Amino acid sequence: MAKKVKVSLRKEEKKKIGRPSKLEEIDLDMVTRCVSVGMSVEALAHVLNVTPEQIYRWKKNSPSFCQAFESGAEEADAKVQHALYQKATGVSVKSAKFFYDARQGKVIVHEYDEHFAPNQNAIEFWLTNRKPKEWKHKNQVQFQNPNGEGGDIVVTFKQSA
Repeated sequence: MAKKVKVSLRKEEKKKIGRPSKLEEIDLDMVTRCVSVGMSVEALAHVLNVTPEQIYRWKKNSPSFCQAFESGAEEADAKVQHALYQKATGVSVKSAKFFYDARQGKVIVHEYDEHFAPNQNAIEFWLTNRKPKEWKHKNQVQFQNPNGEGGDIVVTFKQSA
């Protein structure tokens, strides 16, 4: 009578079950570029011809895909942070106006510097998020009770969504 011997294969020797993953076909630089311009997971899934759930699985299970995705997200966040900073501090940009001179029959270009003043909402948003201890939204009300003892009441207002 022959003994049954159980043979276990190492992880890399195991047969893969199911259809092959599309992950090997994907250009990770393209993923980084798409995410860096603000593409959503749904839009990226459409471009890669997969479902959004598949994108989330790849982010969770593939370190190289996750790195490509996160690198693009960091680049997009840096662009937005820079734009918010410029909006909060004010910025000057070179602009141009184009005019057509009918008498001379040519286009005249007038270049000028256009200045955008600092935006109060951007300043407030920046400071409340970067320095919350100094810039949180709170109002303090001083009161005197009938016994002559004073005290502070701190009332915090929260915006509802």
